[in-house]
Amino acid sequence: MLQRLLIYIIFLFFIASNANAQVIEVGLFTYKSMKKVMVIAETDSYIIYGDGIRLSELLQFEGMRIEYIEGKVAIRSLSNDYGSYKEVEFRAQTQTSTLTIKGIESKTNEREYNNHLKISVFAKSLQLINIVNIENYVGGVVEAETGKNRPYEFYKVQSIISRTYALANFNRHEGEGFQLCDAVHCQVYHGLSRYEKLIPKAVLSTEGIVLVNSDIELITAAFSSNCGGKTRNSEDVWSKKVSYLKSRPDTFCLDGKHAQWTKTISISEWKKYEEKAHFTPLQASNGKGSMIMDDSYSEFIFNKNDLVAIRRDFGFKSTRFVMEKKNDSIIFIGRGFGHGVGLCQEGAIKMGGKGYSYKEILESYYTDIHLIQLSSLNFFKSE
Repeated sequence: MLQRLLIYIIFLFFIASNANAQVIEVGLFTYKSMKKVMVIAETDSYIIYGDGIRLSELLQFEGMRIEYIEGKVAIRSLSNDYGSYKEVEFRAQTQTSTLTIKGIESKTNEREYNNHLKISVFAKSLQLINIVNIENYVGGVVEAETGKNRPYEFYKVQSIISRTYALANFNRHEGEGFQLCDAVHCQVYHGLSRYEKLIPKAVLSTEGIVLVNSDIELITAAFSSNCGGKTRNSEDVWSKKVSYLKSRPDTFCLDGKHAQWTKTISISEWKKYEEKAHFTPLQASNGKGSMIMDDSYSEFIFNKNDLVAIRRDFGFKSTRFVMEKKNDSIIFIGRGFGHGVGLCQEGAIKMGGKGYSYKEILESYYTDIHLIQLSSLNFFKSE
């Protein structure tokens, strides 16, 4: 046991020192039950370990079948059965090594990952963990969260936000054996950035840069797709007032894809919902047959918890809407997509396209924040 622990510590030290950056453990396919997967070396080779013992080398384009069998991780190739283990590791031989993971039974798209892979058992299925250089992780998050064909400055913005968010929530899943998941709960991560050449460039140009508040603490770098023309105070959406998450007008997102939305519900369906949910509007109308839900007075019509429930139960894009009665229906006319706190992605994209720098964009959405190198942050914290 001690020997295996020492091997793993040396392994982590090796990849950390070679990457010259933070290493992060990300749970993959976190909310799926994975019983059987294929692992294929895409670039370079991997050394395979079972419970700390070297089993074989996985050469480029070769694959291994990994399966959950009776509480263990079974591993075999086309020509060899390597047995079952509590933990299997695929250790990259270079910093550019990548491997592909494909679910055999589960409906999952093939995904390619940088660096290393650890597989164990959790809740009667395979638990897959990507041990990855945080800059490689950030590139994958930026692509998954933003897509292709965005302005270069916006990719820089999202790189800094994603890096800050990851480090501020570093041990969110510590009790499950990894640090962050790959879903919306943390940040969406589907492996390395593959389709947009500007993303790795943006990550590299902002390498190590994070956002801190006036106390030199990592901020909660909240963002949403579209704020509907005005970002929101953190306390209007969540329970806590945060100094750098203040409401600000945003004219850049008004012509965005998700700036406005509508949904129609029958009056009878709405009345049934009101009765079931045990709430009614606190303010009936604005005199024109509409009920306005907006930043400054939404709490006087529905409280925050009711607004969240309404959005969830009817699949609305946001909690910012007006209700208009028309014949036997209620038309919900809304603005924005998401919670609206912090950075507005569609607004930031527009700003990036108009020539604003990443620093100007960040400072337009977060109040009294500072950009700082992670190494400097560690220095200040040690003082």
